[in-house]
Amino acid sequence: MRPRLAGFAAAALLPLLAAAQQFAVTATTVNLYSGPDYRYPVVVALSPGVQVMLQGCVTDYAWCDVSFGYDRGWVIGSSLYYEHRGAFVPLPSVAAVAGVPFVSFELEDYWGVYYLARPWYGDRHRWSHLPGGPPPGRPVYRPPGLGVQPPQAPSRPGPAPGPEPRGHGFSR
Repeated sequence: MRPRLAGFAAAALLPLLAAAQQFAVTATTVNLYSGPDYRYPVVVALSPGVQVMLQGCVTDYAWCDVSFGYDRGWVIGSSLYYEHRGAFVPLPSVAAVAGVPFVSFELEDYWGVYYLARPWYGDRHRWSHLPGGPPPGRPVYRPPGLGVQPPQAPSRPGPAPGPEPRGHGFSR
């Protein structure tokens, strides 16, 4: 009888878990970095209006861990919009109320899971000293005021994106 109840409880939680998934939309063209700093290798460049799944952000929401298709990485928090009360607003302005979780970054663990096949994985010692923030003096994109909807922003999660384009500026 207990296995039956456990199966029922798990099935009842599935809709709640699906609803807990949080999505954001890129405000401009933004790089998906392999760590929370501009100096980490670029995983892929994302166009404006691309929907990403939020995994969480560092405590000040300066950098967020996101996934896009088969790619996973870090983007500047202020380059993301989040749907709140029917409008897309800059993520940092609503992240706390929206319940975006805090996450941390540890290079060996993160890269060991997501970047084993990347060409720069073998040189990870080059990046092991970096902190989790933008270097001083580096401009950070600040999206326009609250309530502004970015171009091509989807209002609901859509189908999984297709393969990434390859070409200048993309690292694979």
